[in-house]
Amino acid sequence: MRYYIATTTKFADQCLNHSTCGASQSNWLANINVGDIVFLSQFNYKSQNLFGPLRVSKNLFYNKDVIYPQQKYFYRIQFNPINSIKCIEETDLYINGIQSNNIPIYVRIINLIQQNKHLHCISLTASEGEALSHVLERIGVNFNHERMNKLGGELTPVDREYIWRKNRLDRRNTFSSESDLECYLIFSLKTPECQEYKGFQKLLSKYECNELNFSEIYNQFIFGNAYPCDILILNQKNVNVFELKKINSHKTPFRKLRKRSRNIYIIQYILIGQNQTAIYADSIFI
Repeated sequence: MRYYIATTTKFADQCLNHSTCGASQSNWLANINVGDIVFLSQFNYKSQNLFGPLRVSKNLFYNKDVIYPQQKYFYRIQFNPINSIKCIEETDLYINGIQSNNIPIYVRIINLIQQNKHLHCISLTASEGEALSHVLERIGVNFNHERMNKLGGELTPVDREYIWRKNRLDRRNTFSSESDLECYLIFSLKTPECQEYKGFQKLLSKYECNELNFSEIYNQFIFGNAYPCDILILNQKNVNVFELKKINSHKTPFRKLRKRSRNIYIIQYILIGQNQTAIYADSIFI
């Protein structure tokens, strides 16, 4: 089970009424699975509120029902309240930090929200998610929302096959966008039998105790307060950071530097063939 904060500037009511959260690009919600916990953050000049906890009931899908006025956000997940939806103000996090004598973790959550409100989704660590759940349970006010009917249009599952067909990878060897590439890789990292998974494992095996099946996988994980990486593969011995770049394969590859405290990979391109997929990457340290 993972924890996430889904962000919006003004559409919290629409999200809660339809039990649905949307994003403009395929990658933002791709790593969220059924059973994960989502908190909804509405941050604007009028209010800074947090709602939840919400348990994910449907993985990423594509749906064109009009939920958000004059907006698209057709890549969506669905969720259900855990017991009831509760609401707190952002300042409640700081107050709870003072009362619990644990200010740093709540200040970190506040900074994540404030400095990344432009993102669709923020990945949380287990300790951050548990801290946020504790505040909502302890001092959250019940939020009454108007439950709408279920989505009426087609709910098309978004998976590796969907991204493959969307980008017509059987006809061309490139992805139409970096977000689709990231989404495709996230789904591949959930599929041990696929060639991409094996390609990642080969890259990781350059370093000891770096097995993919014993690692946690994040996308758009935020380092510090405002520096999301494309893909993060984390285990007890290694931090593997993958940055996706669309680069001509004939250009000079990134230079390799000796590993120090973390592994950073630049995925230059992916070659799609009829029978296999090969991942080309250089590892560098910054």
